[in-house]
Amino acid sequence: MRLGLLSPAEGNLDDLRQGADFLLKSKKAHRVIYLGADECFDEMIEAWGSELVHGDASDRAIWTRSLDACVSASPGEIDAYLEHENQRSALRVFESLVGDATRSVEMITGKLAVMIYDKAHFDEEDMLPATLLVFGKSPNYVVKQVGHRWFLCPGPFSEAGVMLLESTEQGLAMSLYTKDGDEVSRQILQTTQNTKFNIQSAD
Repeated sequence: MRLGLLSPAEGNLDDLRQGADFLLKSKKAHRVIYLGADECFDEMIEAWGSELVHGDASDRAIWTRSLDACVSASPGEIDAYLEHENQRSALRVFESLVGDATRSVEMITGKLAVMIYDKAHFDEEDMLPATLLVFGKSPNYVVKQVGHRWFLCPGPFSEAGVMLLESTEQGLAMSLYTKDGDEVSRQILQTTQNTKFNIQSAD
């Protein structure tokens, strides 16, 4: 399992697109969550899909796109159309939070991750079962262990902005990247009860 996390874009769709493209194409993430509570994600995905199919990228328009592209097309043109549609379908790995208090959950390496925009909205029901508490709102990236729980935030795109959680032979790995794919930090997240208190975050 590879879970990608994208920080709030703060209006910068180019940074968001670069980070999303990196997680999709280079890291082959199975699921990517946008941790913002704005409309940047929807705008980015809509524009991306429209670029791929040269028009309305919605599911309801697929028959119109098929007719327009394939009725008098050559085999090569049909292959190109199908490739673009496959690329559009691949965008389904991306999801966003509906609002600043909306939660999304995922199981990874047998550990529950709870994701939210603002960590102030985490409550007891979130924290009791969760091992990974992930949030988007922060001036810096955060990788902080308290007991067996981890508080994680990709931080702004100016210093990182992209995080990947993945199952490895060594355990649950966390990697931080810039939007361009440069690695900022990587470590195995120890999640046993007897681990020592550890903090690692940007200054």
